[in-house]
Amino acid sequence: MNKPQEYEDISQEDCSHLLEETGDIDALLAPIEAILMVAEAPVTAAQIAPALGVSTTAAECALQHLAAQYPLPHSYDAAPHMDEENHEMQGTDDRTNSVTSFASDTYTAAKNNENRGRPHGFYVKKVAGGWRIYSAPQYSDVVARFVVGSAQTRLSQAALETLAVIAYRQPISRSRISHIRGVNVDAVVRTLVARGLIEEVDESLTGARLYGTTPAFLERMGFNSLDDLVPLAPYLPAQEELDELEELL
Repeated sequence: MNKPQEYEDISQEDCSHLLEETGDIDALLAPIEAILMVAEAPVTAAQIAPALGVSTTAAECALQHLAAQYPLPHSYDAAPHMDEENHEMQGTDDRTNSVTSFASDTYTAAKNNENRGRPHGFYVKKVAGGWRIYSAPQYSDVVARFVVGSAQTRLSQAALETLAVIAYRQPISRSRISHIRGVNVDAVVRTLVARGLIEEVDESLTGARLYGTTPAFLERMGFNSLDDLVPLAPYLPAQEELDELEELL
């Protein structure tokens, strides 16, 4: 299964390239906002960089800066890239000081925006290896009322259960899914494929088609990778016991 490309956070040292290229990170933020508004899927720094005329590193740095300005409301982690090592770097040279202050100023700006400005109805988040604008969770009831009556239909309980099996046991064949659920899943699998949530990712030694989730699944779930799936280990028997149970079904 091909996993979506993931980007680690750019370090302060790498972000210095942005200062060298543009001298003003704010000049990139408005164009990035415009791109994210029209993007139909999470956008990576590599996709944005050519349109902005900057390097991928500069684009990723600007995306992180934008995400800090529009965080998930009322959810703040520790200031990004701020630790004892950063403080020890103070005074080494002007470039280092500029990059260190960049992280601190970004976090401070986000906090000030939360404390003194009006609350935002959206936030910027990295999912499925890219960046996208999402509506704030506290306004989900308003958004839900807005989309009521739209052409979009919810997945059935059977489809959700099948999708969960595929997400946790991928790559997996239809026959194995049927054994786990105890029912025929051919129609449900076709529905999930049509929705773009799963796809054929491989073929077993016996020629059976194996299915796995798609980047669209990660996007809809708000995950950056499959590692974000809730661990089932605390609630299930050991893997060996599960395999034995499946063979008995």
